[in-house]
Amino acid sequence: MAEADEDFVRSFGAIRKRPRGGIDNWMGEHVVCEADNALRFTNLPAFTGTSGYAYFRTVFRRFYFDGFAVGKFEVGIEVQTRELLRSDASNLIYFLLALKVRVPNIVNPPMTTSLVNAGKSIAALYQKSSFIAKTPTFHASSQVEAGKPVLVIVRRTNEKYSFTFWGKAIPPELSDFNLVCFDVPSNGKTINLWEFTLTPHHWRHHTKNLARLQRIALLRLHAEQTCLLKVLRAIKAGKIVVKRDAQESENLQFYLTKALKRIRKQKEQVGMYWRADVAEAVKEFEDVISPGQRMQLLEALEQTDMRLNIKRDLKNYVQNTGGTQNVFNAPVYNNKMGDQINIGDISNSIVNIKATLDNVEQRIGSAATIDDDKKAELQKLIANLNEELEEAAASEPEGAERVAKAADVVVSEVTKSNPDKNFLGISLEGLKAAAEAVAAIAPPVTAVVAQILKLVPTLVQIA
Repeated sequence: MAEADEDFVRSFGAIRKRPRGGIDNWMGEHVVCEADNALRFTNLPAFTGTSGYAYFRTVFRRFYFDGFAVGKFEVGIEVQTRELLRSDASNLIYFLLALKVRVPNIVNPPMTTSLVNAGKSIAALYQKSSFIAKTPTFHASSQVEAGKPVLVIVRRTNEKYSFTFWGKAIPPELSDFNLVCFDVPSNGKTINLWEFTLTPHHWRHHTKNLARLQRIALLRLHAEQTCLLKVLRAIKAGKIVVKRDAQESENLQFYLTKALKRIRKQKEQVGMYWRADVAEAVKEFEDVISPGQRMQLLEALEQTDMRLNIKRDLKNYVQNTGGTQNVFNAPVYNNKMGDQINIGDISNSIVNIKATLDNVEQRIGSAATIDDDKKAELQKLIANLNEELEEAAASEPEGAERVAKAADVVVSEVTKSNPDKNFLGISLEGLKAAAEAVAAIAPPVTAVVAQILKLVPTLVQIA
C-alpha cells in the first residue's frame, strides 16, 4: 500500500492524498501520484477561434496504478474562453489533442509527441522506470501498453458553444445535470468525449462535487475495462499463452479473477452516483466489444488451458458486454445547430447534412488565402459529397452526418489565415475515418473524400 507524502514513483512524482478525497470503497482512489515529472507541455499557446480566444492552464497530471495490472494517467487542463463561437468548440478539442508534450526517456533524450499520442511514451517510461538497472535490456514487445484515451469536460451552461461531433445525450430528467457522450474522430479511430454541463447554481453547490465523483468513477471504470479487453485480445492473438500450473499463468488467472470482480463491483457502485438509467447508459458506452470481436474472443477462450470457473466467468463477461451503443432512449444531438432530432429520422439527417455542407461551401467562397481555381475545385468536391451523403443517409443517417461534420472541421481549419499543421492533420484523419465507416454502404462517399484528402494539403503546402 502506497503511503502518501512518503512514497514516490520513479520518473513520475510523489504519492499524495487526493485533495478532495476519492470514492468510498474504491481502493486506491484516495491517493494518487502527482506525476508532474512524467509529462510536460512544451508550451500552452492560446487557441484562436473565428472571433475569440481560449487560454489554458495545467491543473494536474496524476498517475494511478493498482499494483498489479491497471494504471491510468490523467491530465487536467483549465480552459478560459473569450467570445468563442459555437463552431469553434470542435476545433478547440482538436487543438488540445495536438498540443506538444515532452515525456522523459530515462537514458535517452525526452520524447516529444502530441497529447493524444502521449500514452505510448508514458507506458514506455513506466516500463523503464520499473527496472532497477539504469540501462535495462527490454523485451522486443512492450510489457506495458497504452490504452484508449477518453476525454471529460465539465462546463457551465452559460458557456455558449456546442460540438460538431456526433453525440448521444442522457435525458435531463434522469440526471442532476446535462450529460452527453460524443464520438471524436482521431487518427483513424474514435475517442469518447463525455461532457458534463452544470448550471451556475449547481457549479457553486453539491452538484459540482457529484460531477467530480462521476468523473472519477467513469475514468476508473474505463481503465479497468480497457486493460481487461487488452489482455483478452492478447490471449486471442497468441501473445499471451495460458499454461496450466505455470507461475505466469497463475498470475494471469489471479488478475482475471480480480478484474472481473472489480468491474462487477464498480458497475454496481456507479449506480450510487448515477441514477439507474444513467448508469446503464454509461456502462454501455464503456463496453467496447463488437459482435465480431465477441465471437473471436469466445473461440479463443474456449481453446485456452484456463481453469473452468475463470473461463466461464470470462465468457459471461464477453457475452454480456455490449458494443452497439444503442441503449439511449434519448435525443441524438445535431450538435452543429444545437437542435435535437429523433433517432432514425432520415429526413432530418438529410437536412442537417445539407445545412452543414452549405455552410462549408460558403466558408470556402469567403476564404482569402485560397486562390479562385482551388476554391472552385474544393467547392465542387463538397457539392459532390453533399449529393452522395444525401443518398447514404437513407441507410446510414448517423454515419453520413459524421462525414459532413468532419468535412466541416477540415474546411474550418484550412480556410483560416494561418492553419495549424498538426490540427489539420488530425482533422483530415477524422474525415478519413468517418468516410471509411460508411464505405460498405456508400463507396462513392469514400471516393469523394479521397479527392478532398488529396486536395486539402495542397492548399496550405503541407505534406
